[in-house]
Amino acid sequence: SAFPGPKAGDSWLENDALRVEIDPASGWVSSIKDKKTGREVLSGPGNRLQLLEDRPKAWDAWNIGWTGTEFPSAFRGAKVVETGPVRTVLRLERDYLKPGTKKTFPTEDFPNSFFTQDIALYAGSDRVDFTTDIDWWEEKTMLKVAFPVPVNAKSAAYEIPYGVISRSTGLTDTWDKAKVEVPAQNWADLSEDNFGVTLLNDSKYGYDIKGNTMRLSLLRSPIWPDPTADRGMHHVNYALYPHPGGWASARTVRMGQEYNVPLLPVETGAHQGPLPASRSFVSLTPGNLVLAALKKAEDSEAWVFQWYDAVGRDSEAELSLPFKPSRVTLSNFMEEDLGEIPANGSVVKVPTKKNKTVTVKVYP
Repeated sequence: SAFPGPKAGDSWLENDALRVEIDPASGWVSSIKDKKTGREVLSGPGNRLQLLEDRPKAWDAWNIGWTGTEFPSAFRGAKVVETGPVRTVLRLERDYLKPGTKKTFPTEDFPNSFFTQDIALYAGSDRVDFTTDIDWWEEKTMLKVAFPVPVNAKSAAYEIPYGVISRSTGLTDTWDKAKVEVPAQNWADLSEDNFGVTLLNDSKYGYDIKGNTMRLSLLRSPIWPDPTADRGMHHVNYALYPHPGGWASARTVRMGQEYNVPLLPVETGAHQGPLPASRSFVSLTPGNLVLAALKKAEDSEAWVFQWYDAVGRDSEAELSLPFKPSRVTLSNFMEEDLGEIPANGSVVKVPTKKNKTVTVKVYP
């Protein structure tokens, strides 16, 4: 592109797709501009770390008990820590001392918990990456991160095993009111017809999306049965991915996979060899199908492949193998042989119904 790689200053970062601005007073993200569409991605302060009083009546390692009290943390400054042709990184420092804490002289206002947060933009990437290191020494306090977005939708989409589930964003009935926290795998998404925002994670699975605010739970600090639960150092990653259209057309499922299983480059010298310059061990098309498992069969030498349709579209799967199989059978989660499938050389074609899982066994 014409943009000369990612750039940054003390309160902003920019690449060819996005411009991110920080409020120098609070440290929260004040703006994420989608440069391709000109849209503002936030409707209020984003990447806001919320320290919420969390006092369940019982079983406090299991139950959430928000009291409605939110405690303030202190912003200590921002600085650019990395610039280069591939990425740029802005580092934010915060700390926290619970109001009313009594400490002795001379450290009466020394913080209890510390937050170091890196915001990164990569060249050619249309997501904002957040990496947070937390030194956490609280009790009965929950840490969430909040992103208010200008999207009005009655439901949000959450990734679940081998599929996606919609859940209400309104508190219209007792069922919705009970879902203060809901699980998801790699991502949750809030979309209108022509615009949406995905909140990706790689290790934190508690979400709540109410109205137009997307929140991800980062930490809790119960004191029963373990009085030191969650205390200490934590390394947390999440990312925000604004996109045109809904999650299905925006390749959100693929984005979640890429975020959780990043490409690992290995530098090597030039050398001779029989392999081509580019090669995939196994490939599955079309793109709405996700190859979820590749394993050796429990009771034979067969290879087991399992995939699912992620977006709700009937299609014909085309599985390209690294060898010509002696036979291929349809199978199931029990790895039973259910019927032969013809293979055309090293390519196997299997009709795949929308929102369904397919398992095949391939015998070398």
